[in-house]
Amino acid sequence: MARTLLKVKRWAQITLPAEIRRELKLSEGDYLEVERVEGGVLLKPVHIEQLEQDTLSLEEWEKLQADIAEGATVWAERDKEIAEEYLPLEEELWSKL
Repeated sequence: MARTLLKVKRWAQITLPAEIRRELKLSEGDYLEVERVEGGVLLKPVHIEQLEQDTLSLEEWEKLQADIAEGATVWAERDKEIAEEYLPLEEELWSKL
């Protein structure tokens, strides 16, 4: 392929020529790996398999479970504090009826 001159645009963007995109089967949203080589840069297509959004790794699942358990403990303690604070007031109000 003949050499092509690219201009670096705002936000350091470049546009790959259509012929190269077609040859490499690149489209919007695809990834390129960039590597600095002697005298320039090398761009290589990278195919990344996306996980379903609702899939968690084991580590993520365990952290989520720990966060939920911690949150439940905090809220249970807060509920207990509220009950201890307001129960005597409620009993007092009921006794006046």
